[in-house]
Amino acid sequence: MMNRNQCKQWWSAAALLAVCLISLLDTSAVAFSSNTNYNNVASLSTSKLHAATTEINKLTHVTENIIVEEAELNQQVDEDLTILFAARIPRGDDDDDSPPCEGLLLQKNNDESNIHHYQAHITCHHDDDNVDHFLGVFHKLLIQYLFIEHDLYQDQLRNDDGTTAMLSISLDDNNEDAATASELHVQLGHIGFSFPTNDEEPTYTNDGIQMDLSKYEPFLNSFIIRHRGTEQGNASLILHKMLCERRVSYQFSNDDDDQMEQSQSSGRRRNVVSHHPSVLAPSIIDEVHSILDVVKSRQWLSTNPDSVDGLPSLHLNLITNGKPLFDIDEDEEGVIEEGVSVEELSTFPQCIKSLVKVLRPHLYENLLPAARKVLNSPTVEISDVFIRSYGVQPGQQEDDTVDADDDDIESKTRFGLSPHFDVTAYATCVMALDAVASSGKQGLYTIPPTNGFHTSSAVLKKFFPLKKGDGVVHTFDILHGVDVDPRLNQPRTSLIIWFTDSSESSVGEKEDVSSSVNQPWLLRPSKDDDIGQFVLALASERTVEEDGSHLKLKSAVDPLQLYISSAAQGNVFAMTALGQMCDDGVVPDDQCDVIRDFLLALDSSNPYVPNDELEASGRCKCEALANPLWYHAAIQGGHRVAQVSLADNLMLQYMTGRENLSTKEAESIILMASILLTQALHQGYNSLDMLHRIRDVECSRLNDAGVEIPSDAFFQSAVI
Repeated sequence: MMNRNQCKQWWSAAALLAVCLISLLDTSAVAFSSNTNYNNVASLSTSKLHAATTEINKLTHVTENIIVEEAELNQQVDEDLTILFAARIPRGDDDDDSPPCEGLLLQKNNDESNIHHYQAHITCHHDDDNVDHFLGVFHKLLIQYLFIEHDLYQDQLRNDDGTTAMLSISLDDNNEDAATASELHVQLGHIGFSFPTNDEEPTYTNDGIQMDLSKYEPFLNSFIIRHRGTEQGNASLILHKMLCERRVSYQFSNDDDDQMEQSQSSGRRRNVVSHHPSVLAPSIIDEVHSILDVVKSRQWLSTNPDSVDGLPSLHLNLITNGKPLFDIDEDEEGVIEEGVSVEELSTFPQCIKSLVKVLRPHLYENLLPAARKVLNSPTVEISDVFIRSYGVQPGQQEDDTVDADDDDIESKTRFGLSPHFDVTAYATCVMALDAVASSGKQGLYTIPPTNGFHTSSAVLKKFFPLKKGDGVVHTFDILHGVDVDPRLNQPRTSLIIWFTDSSESSVGEKEDVSSSVNQPWLLRPSKDDDIGQFVLALASERTVEEDGSHLKLKSAVDPLQLYISSAAQGNVFAMTALGQMCDDGVVPDDQCDVIRDFLLALDSSNPYVPNDELEASGRCKCEALANPLWYHAAIQGGHRVAQVSLADNLMLQYMTGRENLSTKEAESIILMASILLTQALHQGYNSLDMLHRIRDVECSRLNDAGVEIPSDAFFQSAVI
């Protein structure tokens, strides 16, 4: 580590360069649902009209630009250390010879060819340096590190190179009392930073950065909003995009097995993530692929809309509700067997029967007993088995019409599945039928809870490393999704097994409803089980069975009270759903105080919570609580649907009440909406069309204000 004097010497090594402009809009093809035309909106309720002029004034807005100068140096200090990049806040008129805050990105040269070590070293020279100054410099250094990390990932895609990077962070804050942490240290500790002393080694999280991103991510969301329209705000938005694009491997732990042994008498298990290596032998997988090649060549993969996101499912059902799609006669001709060519499988039923015949012994004789053990329930059964395919399909690799940026790409293939909880299966096993996920950077991922709090942010996603033939079993309450990089240019194929459990609840209570619904494991969540409450509410609203059995679950629970109870515990998924119910006007106004009170208890600074004056006037209806619910879910949980919903509502409010808004208020609302939509875009929600419509609204506003388009004044607009 360099001392302060060594750091100062290198500030004169090169002139600091101006910041490069980086596009904030990612044009990747992703899901999209909103079609709101902001130039043609209906009148809003009185509460919403009032909210348009009051909420925005409560939002903290730092308008000061913290200018950060930066330079690429690539100066080798000695054989062990190279200075790659420098950033600093320039001196003010009243400052001494030292800038208020400066930082260096250093590379530690070592002989470990597969791990590159970097260090972000920041020096704050003044006692009154605050968090904003520190972050203005740190964000620049972290962005440069993430560029390096991304380049290493690109090399992995091209060359199957296993090189990784790690970043340590150090701070010299002019604190002469080594025994006492400075105020800056304390403040940074609250948002995820941890600085070792000179004698300590840095402690890395499992994503390779010496900071707790689960603490930092909600702070970063609020920082972006607070500094909207400034240089540091724009840099933070770039940082958010790059953090969302990271591909970090999940680390399986033996703790799951230990917990399982300790809970043998406590009923069926929850929060299970269990790794099962080599479930299927290579010879079995090769046999499966030989049949799948026939299926794919004849385009028999289903393209029906997926229940999670409505995109083409690209799946192949083998077993449904415990029964094979087609009955199998062991002596039936045409089913693949020894000495029979795959090409002889001329019909769809023959292919399905052959796949079931190949897989069934391994699923029922090996996987099912293992699943019953890890789930701690002897009544677990296999419900559904199907194959899913993602990424560029065979025959498309050389097809120039297949492009990840093609607007019509999702009609040809799919590259992911939105993060979600399962509502129809108690547990799921995902088996890798290829090696695409072996690096822990492709395929199935989870967003693990932190300290019991679940978030939806793509910043925190972790990919399960699954070798060919490996499986991972997880329960319904594990948030999961799929993401395959289009640049990989090859398909990812997996075998999915859904498990159900018809036994009574884990608490041993027997009620008639348990035996009459298809998901008894969802019933009777405890009062502090926010995920269980949310999933039960979701299942009661969205699950539809052909035999009408879903109506029994629907009649057994009150989804509104479940959403309220879950949201009151800070569950951002329930908040997002409850916000939509409030906006739709289906929440009774007698619930207004309940929702408002828990929102204030969770975050008293939420700028969208109706104030006491509005409540006393009788204008505080549940409709007015949609925005504060979405705001909390968007900032604290990084929930992309909440971000889009809040942005959409803000623009509707703007278009209806713009005549009563000042120039500052109008710009702030539009800017807030554009930032929320950009954050959702970074996380895979296709909000690009909505951003284009906001751009058109801003152009119209500037034109009405007499700003020539284009002109310098036009491009100085924070929104543009």
